[in-house]
Amino acid sequence: MYYCYGQIRSNTASSTPNQAIYNTYVAFTAGDKPVEIRSGAYWGGDVNEFYTLALAPPSWTTGTGVNEGTDAERGANGIIPITGGMKGGLFSAFKKGNIFIPVTVNDSIISPIIVPPYYNLVIYPTTGVINTPINTAVFGLELVKP
Repeated sequence: MYYCYGQIRSNTASSTPNQAIYNTYVAFTAGDKPVEIRSGAYWGGDVNEFYTLALAPPSWTTGTGVNEGTDAERGANGIIPITGGMKGGLFSAFKKGNIFIPVTVNDSIISPIIVPPYYNLVIYPTTGVINTPINTAVFGLELVKP
């Protein structure tokens, strides 16, 4: 089976300041069709802190914690990490970072990202509390059957 591109889907979002470690904010939510994310930018965040880009199930809401307790490998509540290589403090609104280019050598990312129907693309801090909001802009195309 193959798909064709449908309507353009995009979103700009921002975390809240003082967001707890492993608590998410929703950067993008797909509708009733899957969405292929073709480009995305991020900026802001705390200097030298890292953030994870992940898929989250339809029931997910901004501010929901990824884990139950302090063990990030346990109790992820359906989160599917894509990359943990988003580094805060490197990019600004004038020079944005690319969500498809991790800033650590050990990270990789598969491009493009497919967000299933009603799923969320979320971001959460993995090394500390967010003191400076991190911002995202995501652009995608719906995938439709011909």
